[in-house]
Amino acid sequence: MDYNADMQSITPDQLEHVHSALNNAKLNYRKCNYQTTSLSINSFNSNSGAYIAQTITVSGSSAVIANGKTVYIECNNVTFNSGFEIQVGGKLNVNLDTSCN
Repeated sequence: MDYNADMQSITPDQLEHVHSALNNAKLNYRKCNYQTTSLSINSFNSNSGAYIAQTITVSGSSAVIANGKTVYIECNNVTFNSGFEIQVGGKLNVNLDTSCN
């Protein structure tokens, strides 16, 4: 790109253009590709598990994450209603993808 002996060198203006293009491309790269629009969870299996949907609602007295179990939730919006419980030793990982708003 530059006319010096180092074939891999670029000018500061060219580098700024590359960074600008990458930053703008990132904004358009993340799209909402949820297979499920809405998911209501009333209970968790006795096993660890993952739940993926655009909107997730967790409720009910059976919505308990037991000791030693891990539940993963990935969504745009999540609501936890009464009855939801995480027992000592249970783990909940929530990844909110707010880029889909």
